Amino acid sequence: MANPPVRLKVLLREKHWQTHQTFCGEYDKAAKGIDPGLVGSWPSRAQFHRWLSGELKGLPYPHHCRVLEKMLPGWTAEQLFEPCPPKESNQPQSDPDEPMALDVAELLTTLEHHIDAPETGEISWGTTTRAIPAAKARLAATSDHAQDLGRRLLELQRERRLNDADVTELAGLSGHVVELAKTIDIEIAADGAARLEYRFDLLNLGDKPQARMSREVWFEHTTGPLVIKPVPDIDRRIAIQRIHDTTNLAKFAF
Repeated sequence: MANPPVRLKVLLREKHWQTHQTFCGEYDKAAKGIDPGLVGSWPSRAQFHRWLSGELKGLPYPHHCRVLEKMLPGWTAEQLFEPCPPKESNQPQSDPDEPMALDVAELLTTLEHHIDAPETGEISWGTTTRAIPAAKARLAATSDHAQDLGRRLLELQRERRLNDADVTELAGLSGHVVELAKTIDIEIAADGAARLEYRFDLLNLGDKPQARMSREVWFEHTTGPLVIKPVPDIDRRIAIQRIHDTTNLAKFAF
């Protein structure tokens, strides 16, 4: 039987904060309330993985402990890095990272069928075509790209506790870039000035790297030109290209 997960991993899953990007955003919110100088001091992706995998010996640095206790009130840092009993985690007493019983051969067939000829136009969740060849593909018969996407989708399923229907839906969107989530944080100063932070969680199911994505923002009332800046990110360097501006509308690419 696998060792129980650390309590931090269970609590983050309950709040849907288990991805590194989402965790960093929540970390910064808590850090700002303790000491603004701690904003941006979140752990690296590798360090975050060690925290959740139970590989960490002892506790993180003191400032990390302070922020974690702020993020998850009622728990001490010591408790957060203890093994979580099954009755507390409310998970089956098997390996919590064990993949669900998804038909992998059918998943790969779906991926292979859509990669080269993705549906065109704007695609919304639940509307993609599910027709795939009747004969199920064998793992060795599918392309390297389909196998790579299959592995990524299974990892995503484990990480985010997706059900089989969600993973099958994503497989049918192969060839597209899927927006898994969008979060917006709003801060309004005493003088009414507002700062909005957008975070996009994108999954590239195509066979080409994405270097440029277009977006636009619009507000009913503004008092000056919109200022758009990239949010610092440890994993990639982001630049903003302005495409079209009016008083209250900005179209741009990042």
